[in-house]
Amino acid sequence: MHLEAKLFLSNQGISIADLSNKMNLSPKNIRKLVEELIIDYQNQSKSLEIYENEDIIYMRVRKEIMLEPKLLKFLHSPKLKPGEIKTLGYIAINQPIEQQDIIDFVGISAKRSIHQLFKQNFIAISKIQNKYLDENGKERKKTTKEFKTTQFFADYFGVENNINQIQEKLSQSISKFS
Repeated sequence: MHLEAKLFLSNQGISIADLSNKMNLSPKNIRKLVEELIIDYQNQSKSLEIYENEDIIYMRVRKEIMLEPKLLKFLHSPKLKPGEIKTLGYIAINQPIEQQDIIDFVGISAKRSIHQLFKQNFIAISKIQNKYLDENGKERKKTTKEFKTTQFFADYFGVENNINQIQEKLSQSISKFS
């Protein structure tokens, strides 16, 4: 079965819907296969785990293994530039947040930072459909992009993947420098 290989090759996780489409199986069958694979890894693997978060399936090195000093030297850490750090911090503390709000705060360079942060799996993008009335009273739809941090962000910075906890921790850190 290729489910395990697909998860291994994906650095951003794969949604149940994507797996369903790519494997030509129903979401119900995919979920069953994923649950079986999760149990297999819990019972057999000492180093890897498969888990689900918000209908996205991930494969990663177990957290307790990642913290071993001997393994840390093999970890390739992404290099974040100052603009990316500013953009990521703003997203983390205000998430979920629309792209235009980020650009208004950070500046037009935020577009490049957003692209890099997405590429490095620190943030996830959702498209949101907003309805509004135009000047003639006709209902229109506008698609905007909304951003939030990912499980990778939480793992990288050693926090729980919980928006309230991330925001609280960032606020505490910021207040130390104020």
